[in-house]
Amino acid sequence: MQNLALQVAHVDDVVIDGHSRDPVYASGFFTRVLGTAPAYDHGAWVWRLQPGGPTASAATGAPLSQCRGYAAAPGTRSDPLAMSRCVLFASGRS
Repeated sequence: MQNLALQVAHVDDVVIDGHSRDPVYASGFFTRVLGTAPAYDHGAWVWRLQPGGPTASAATGAPLSQCRGYAAAPGTRSDPLAMSRCVLFASGRS
C-alpha cells in the first residue's frame, strides 16, 4: 500500500523547482520515498511516475543527513543529482 496517496490523487509527476529551503535535501527525501532517481531538467528535479503510482519500493539505507553531507562536499556540490545517487547507493541500488 506504499504511496497510496499518489495513486489515489493520480499523480503523474513530482517536481522540485529549487525555490524551497533545501531543494537538494528534498530531492533525497523524494528519491527515498519514490525509490528512483529524478531527472534534472531546466533547474528542477523531476520524477515521472508510471500510471498507478511508483513501481519501486522505498530506498532505505543511510540517513538522509549523511547523504546531504556528501552532496555538500566540494567535489559533488555542483552535481544536482549527488543526493539522489547517494540515497540509492546507500539502499543497495545503483
